[in-house]
Amino acid sequence: MDAYRSMSHELHKLQVEEEMLMRKFYELMSAQGLTKKDGVGKDASGDNRTGDSMALVIKDGDEQQSG
Repeated sequence: MDAYRSMSHELHKLQVEEEMLMRKFYELMSAQGLTKKDGVGKDASGDNRTGDSMALVIKDGDEQQSG
């Protein structure tokens, strides 16, 4: 049971990390003007989310000064 819990926890961490990376990638693509809308309120990926995320992004000192 302990191995199952450990694997489940690791899977959840990886899923959260994947979502954060995909959202950052989408932000980058949007800033570059490379994303397309299909006209129905969805982006080209078919994701109907509004872009709100519960992910916490921590900036180091260099990023805070330049961003």
